[in-house]
Amino acid sequence: MIGRILRSLTALVVLVAAVVGAPIALWILGRQFLPDGVPNGAAIWAALWDKDTGSTFLGLLVIVGAVAWLVFTFCVIVEILARLSGRRRTWRIPGLEVPQSAASALIGTLLAGTIMMGGSMASAATPPVDLHQALAQKAAVTRVMDQATRLSPAAAKATTVRTSGAGHAAPQHHSRPAATTPSKTGPVWMVSRYDTLWSIAEKTLGSGDRFQEIADLNVGAPQPDGKALHSASTPLEIGWKLMLPSTAKLPATTSTASTTTSATVAAHSVKVKPGETLSSITERELGDADAYPAVATANHLANPDQIDVGQTIEIPAHVIQKAAAAVAHTAPYLAAPITTPIPVHQSVASHTALATPGKHASPKPAAHPSSPVPTQATPTHQRPATAPAPHTSTPTVPSTAAAETPTPAAIVAAPTTAPATPTMQHASPATGGNSDLSTTIGIGMGAVLAGAVWAGLLATRRRRGLRRPLGEIPAAVSLPAARMERRMRERAGTVDVIWMDRALRSAAALSAGRPTDALPDVTCVWLSTDELQLQLATPVPAPHPFLAEGDSWIIPTGTELPDIPGWTDPAAPFPTLASLGDQDGETLLVDLERLGAVTIAGDPQRTSELLNHLAVEFAHNLWSDHLEVTLVGWGEPLVVLNPDRVRYVPTVAGVTAALKGRISEAAESQQELNTTVLASRISDQTDDDIWAPQVLLVDASTGGDLTELQSVLQLIAGAGRATLAVVVRAGDLSAAGGATIIIDSDGMLSLPAVLGDNLQVQAASTSQADLDRLLELFVSTEKFERPGPAKEIEPWAEHMDVVGDLVVDDLPTAVASVEPGDLDDEDLVDEITDTDVGQNRDAQVLPIRSPKAEAARAALAAALAADPDLDADLAEWHSDVILRPKIGVLGAPLVISNGVAPSARRSRFTEIVIYLALHREVSADKFATDLWDEKSQPSPQTRRSDVSRCRTWLGVDEEGRHYLPEARNKPYRLTRLLDLELFKRLRKRAAAKLGVGDTASAIADLTAALRLVRGPILAEASKDAYAWLTESDPASVGQAAFTVLGAAHQLVELAMAAGDLDLAHTAADAGYEVGPKEDLPMRDKARIAHRAGDEAAARGWVLEILRNNAVELPEDLVNHETFVVVNEIFPQGLRGA
Repeated sequence: MIGRILRSLTALVVLVAAVVGAPIALWILGRQFLPDGVPNGAAIWAALWDKDTGSTFLGLLVIVGAVAWLVFTFCVIVEILARLSGRRRTWRIPGLEVPQSAASALIGTLLAGTIMMGGSMASAATPPVDLHQALAQKAAVTRVMDQATRLSPAAAKATTVRTSGAGHAAPQHHSRPAATTPSKTGPVWMVSRYDTLWSIAEKTLGSGDRFQEIADLNVGAPQPDGKALHSASTPLEIGWKLMLPSTAKLPATTSTASTTTSATVAAHSVKVKPGETLSSITERELGDADAYPAVATANHLANPDQIDVGQTIEIPAHVIQKAAAAVAHTAPYLAAPITTPIPVHQSVASHTALATPGKHASPKPAAHPSSPVPTQATPTHQRPATAPAPHTSTPTVPSTAAAETPTPAAIVAAPTTAPATPTMQHASPATGGNSDLSTTIGIGMGAVLAGAVWAGLLATRRRRGLRRPLGEIPAAVSLPAARMERRMRERAGTVDVIWMDRALRSAAALSAGRPTDALPDVTCVWLSTDELQLQLATPVPAPHPFLAEGDSWIIPTGTELPDIPGWTDPAAPFPTLASLGDQDGETLLVDLERLGAVTIAGDPQRTSELLNHLAVEFAHNLWSDHLEVTLVGWGEPLVVLNPDRVRYVPTVAGVTAALKGRISEAAESQQELNTTVLASRISDQTDDDIWAPQVLLVDASTGGDLTELQSVLQLIAGAGRATLAVVVRAGDLSAAGGATIIIDSDGMLSLPAVLGDNLQVQAASTSQADLDRLLELFVSTEKFERPGPAKEIEPWAEHMDVVGDLVVDDLPTAVASVEPGDLDDEDLVDEITDTDVGQNRDAQVLPIRSPKAEAARAALAAALAADPDLDADLAEWHSDVILRPKIGVLGAPLVISNGVAPSARRSRFTEIVIYLALHREVSADKFATDLWDEKSQPSPQTRRSDVSRCRTWLGVDEEGRHYLPEARNKPYRLTRLLDLELFKRLRKRAAAKLGVGDTASAIADLTAALRLVRGPILAEASKDAYAWLTESDPASVGQAAFTVLGAAHQLVELAMAAGDLDLAHTAADAGYEVGPKEDLPMRDKARIAHRAGDEAAARGWVLEILRNNAVELPEDLVNHETFVVVNEIFPQGLRGA
């Protein structure tokens, strides 16, 4: 800081000397060499040709000096006017680049050093930056400058200031996620003590003479301390990161942090937010609003002035490279027209107010008193490592990461009726009804809540789906519930709560071993698509890859988190973080445990909906371990959301004694162990059960005697972190020292204890209608049903159910078991997959249904007549000749066509094509409603443009006609070949052939069907893509996983009966690939290994089944059929095997 001040003083002296001192010196010293008046031509000619005594030469020097002074002074005035006008770049005048650069450097140094009194404390651990980060930082700083210069006093007063405490301004967000791939511009050099551009060029380029190349690449690029390199003469600061030319080579002694900082200039995409224009997006992403024509061209936008909310805009690599080149030639823009550069812990509005006397900030909330610093020890306790995968030469258990990937098997089709669902009501005014649920369901759900509940719903479906009987599928839900699921899935894709959870745990693990007062005492968290900000009670140094900015730790969203030796599963350090609202696209999460007691007051409906929101989020949030949630006086039906975590207590009297006991236990444990709750969670995980958090959500709005509760709240409010958080919804109830949330009728939330007096956020809410639909979704996870009839209208879909099984109404339903060789015309096979496959496996007896021969023959004849082109279509699918577009959903989304593939937005156009392929005939209105969020419906022009691009991609037939014809006010109709339809057609024909005893042909059809499977259904699709399948799924893609699982199991049965274990293994592999968390393929693999005599492999797969079910003994398996298989393989138990 002292060096910066000295440099600014030097700049001031030089500037004053050049502007004021130079003309005075010229006049005093050179006046005698100038003529008394303006000379005429003859006098000038005489002076040039007469013998010169030196006076003429000196006079010319004085004149040149005066001109130079005029030019330089003019450049200084231009630079000052440019900064005062708020321009991001100085006006550049041809021929005056050198004096303008000098003037800009002097003024920039003067402003940066005399006003910004903070210095940069860089270290080698500072995370690297790359080209994308530099562009994003440039754009962010530019926006801050522009906003500050536009603020009128009224606007400044109206601008909200994020604070960590009352009146304490929070960090200004300004960075985007750094790229993680190497840069084509070359490596990055971190400036250390005594570095100069010359020395850096000498070390990396082989010659100090090449220093200008480094300067040209970095002029104008923002640095971590907020300054920038203005010219080659700008002094370097420790910790700056300088981009080097591509030919640069780092010396072998350069730190790892420096050698891994290069990044590829990679294309990326953004989604349009409300109020954005294409120029504002390019300004934010590239730092140049004038780059919008290039972006419009790359996205095939006919009208750049018309983009839609939710539309995906691709930022191509060549546009990024062009913007990067502009960075190297951009005039210095960091020296803003603001008289005081904005510190990183203040927003624009708060800084603008600094110049106004009489503005006082409220004191920052003090940290809770902590116990003495504990003796730090290396943590020795770890959770048991995952058991090894089954060891066998044939079956292989996939990695946990792959197994955890949710697949669309969880998607449920929308039925016409809904299962019985419990409902609940607060003791408050009922939420106003709305007859048009299609436009209201799920609208208020925040991204963090949606992410947590969506992950919880998938986990619940997987866990309860283990009970699914063979031949059944999950029960369907009502259309409003399906719409709720779609909204939830769409919002869950906007933030990554799984990454946030890992980041929070990583921040704690990286802080282990610190003294108690150096631990990150988080008060709240701000999460956006760009970054995660941890607001701390007191500033402490941040570990890499976090960046300390004032009293915050900041990390770009999606940053790769480091592996920490010895910390395989760090505990959740802040388990009671709860999202309370949003502001400008950022979600606020507050640590309720740190507050202890919180009272919610204000608008009755708004407070009720916030309590709903907290209950739903706490039931499934990912950033908590061993959390206990108690609903007091309300919410009994909500227990179904997660019975392992949520419980219900009818009255306040039932919890007051337990609360007092919990407070005492926490205090005694902290005193006995000489630690604090936070320190123990972070540094000592051996006793994490002691610090298991408890959250009580109390609805005391009905009144009654709350005296006892009042006294308990006062105890909790003064206890600091005590593993307790109590949130009470009550009109007049408050706790001395506790925090109060106030929500007005417009839904604006205030929390002065955390946000200060000035900041408000839009309160989070879950309406009663949304809550009822969520309850229906979770209740449905316990219900299963027989598959209904197929939804397709083609002839081949007759007598077929949604998973491709043959359905013949007049076939007898009696079931018997016979040997395959005993089949004759009077005793025929049908629908093997719909029977109890757990009987008589060791005798190779197939459980079958025995219809009459005539009925079976009739079924086969009908199936063949209804689908005469199946073999030709299958051959076309595998052919290299494209006769019509081939669309695939049995794996990663697939489009094979003879048209021109899009160069941008490929994933979005793929989704549109798949939608059109599944909907054989769809209107333009339904097309737009299904594919776009209801808040961001596209204009007709946008819709037509996207369809036109897909039409070009899909191509034309031999006659030159498009496979996707122009709609011309008619529905869209796409001619195509779909792999899922081929699969179901083959499965139906195989079932019909089994009915007449043609086992070999049936095996051939099932084998051909499984060849179509390329991986998990719609694998690699983004989280929020294909959300429309939850409510618009005419091809039953949501049941496709069960279609494949059933066919794979059916082929396993037939192959094992025929003694072909290789084929059985191939079929089981296909089922396992689609459903790695399903018992069915794993028990098939165990049976195959057992039949082959490989008991070790069989045992490995049985152990995998137990792990998948989270049990230790086969007797605890929830699926009876799975237990039967395990018991047949190991009748003496696993220990006796």
